[in-house]
Amino acid sequence: MQGEISLRILACFSTGFPLMTHADRDDFAELLVCNQRRVFAYIVTLLSNRDDAEDVFQNTCLILWKKWAEYDPRRDFFAWATYCGKNARPVFIYPRT
Repeated sequence: MQGEISLRILACFSTGFPLMTHADRDDFAELLVCNQRRVFAYIVTLLSNRDDAEDVFQNTCLILWKKWAEYDPRRDFFAWATYCGKNARPVFIYPRT
């Protein structure tokens, strides 16, 4: 399921940031696809509901895309992604109404 989520998200990103080069998009896609299972598993540990985890994972992917220019390729992508994922989580602390 996470693979389908990421591919749908990446398809949406293709027109979202015209200043990004194709190489930037390719680098982002490669790192996200290589790390998506680990990132999703980490998010699942933060939440008790898998549906919420999928929502947070999608939000995390959007955050990663928006902050891609801030990513330092000398640093670990997984660590950066999970940091962003942790910051995407607070909306799910409160019960849905």
